[in-house]
Amino acid sequence: MIQLLFALACAWLARVCWRSELPGAKTAALATALIAVFGFLQSPLLGLPKQHTGLIMADNAAHFISLPLVSLIVLHYCRDWHWQAATWGRIFLGLAAMFELGRQMGFNDHYLLILCGAWVAALVSAATMFAPRWQSGQRALLGACGIYVGWLMFNHGASDIHLVTQAAHATAFIALFSIYKPAAQQA
Repeated sequence: MIQLLFALACAWLARVCWRSELPGAKTAALATALIAVFGFLQSPLLGLPKQHTGLIMADNAAHFISLPLVSLIVLHYCRDWHWQAATWGRIFLGLAAMFELGRQMGFNDHYLLILCGAWVAALVSAATMFAPRWQSGQRALLGACGIYVGWLMFNHGASDIHLVTQAAHATAFIALFSIYKPAAQQA
């Protein structure tokens, strides 16, 4: 049931991101929508078997596409980068190609650990080195999220990658919410 509530929260955040005027908002909406779809399909209410094709595709999209996209969105926001809109599409295609290459070679578990490590690095660097863009509470929250996911990676690693990726998705929600807050809270 918690997965369904998290999926609903991600769907709401995707809508908030879609309506935002900040750079990278449409990509943030896509990333959170992919996480939401995975959460919905994983819900016990649907009762899909673990080998269901749709669930496997949503799992791959949520892990191998959304997580690196959110990492780049956080860095994009922190560094105030200015990219063309087509750059996000190129990044998406590159991530899809990297996933397929890893799948063909059988390295996706290791690649997922690298992506989680990159997420930890993005969070910690956003909280420390690129701090001027954030308020002190946001920096503390991002730093705590990064340390938490890093601690889970250290303790569980590839043996329980599911737990690590769940924590990465939860911290991605927190990071994106801190960037794309609803308009009433930004004032």
